Amino acid sequence: MHVSNIQLPPELVDIIIAEFWYSEHPSNDRIAFMTACPLINSVWRDVYARITSRDVYVPKVAYLLHLSSIILWDNSPIYGCFPSDSTRTITCYVDLTQSADDAAKDPYSVFCSLPNYLGFRLCFPNIEQINLEMKFRVGWYCNTLSRSRQLFRTRVSIELNQATSQLSVLPAKWSVC
Repeated sequence: MHVSNIQLPPELVDIIIAEFWYSEHPSNDRIAFMTACPLINSVWRDVYARITSRDVYVPKVAYLLHLSSIILWDNSPIYGCFPSDSTRTITCYVDLTQSADDAAKDPYSVFCSLPNYLGFRLCFPNIEQINLEMKFRVGWYCNTLSRSRQLFRTRVSIELNQATSQLSVLPAKWSVC
């Protein structure tokens, strides 16, 4: 049997994609996954589209523009059967543990500087949250002989499911660990 003829059961593909999608990854790894996964075959593409259209990750600013074009033109070869009203969360995850440069820093800044989120409610009518997450290390000294780097995680969850169609104050949850 030729290797290209072997297919995994859709249930296993679902587990593989979900495990990766809901785990923490640097932007470059997530971008590589987002690029390759839909190209494997139609099962991978369809499972990928279902999971990633429900919980969107924004690994770089260009992806925000890509999302805009998908919504505007409604002609995505990957997301064709998944309308924008299936989106529940949008997450921007920045991993600064290995480097001070992660592509997701730019969309993180965009999300933080938005004056309001009405546009997201119009584009994604059933969106519940925008999550802004960051992981980084800060150096500190225990004594003069050893240096330890403390890992920090921050998360701001903006609760859009409580937004009205008017400008309003939105509840946000903030956590640092």
